[in-house]
Amino acid sequence: MAFSEPEAKVIAALEISDSELMIRDICGMTGLSVQLVHQILCRCSYEGQVTDLRTGWRITSRGRASISAPGYKEILSGIQFPAESGS
Repeated sequence: MAFSEPEAKVIAALEISDSELMIRDICGMTGLSVQLVHQILCRCSYEGQVTDLRTGWRITSRGRASISAPGYKEILSGIQFPAESGS
């Protein structure tokens, strides 16, 4: 499956995470809006790329294989975890 750039950013954020992510976490990592991230997750869930665990979203093996295709390496390297705010 070919991803649009926003889809690739969402899948890449899930790929680099060791655990499930909430929508707000994905928004912080990608710079995308809540509405767009939600739409992408729903579409990718239907296609088997991600799964909703009710505590967050996780990439599936199918999604991992898709984002590993040539052309997505630059997007994967551009995704960053947001800086933790220290008190």
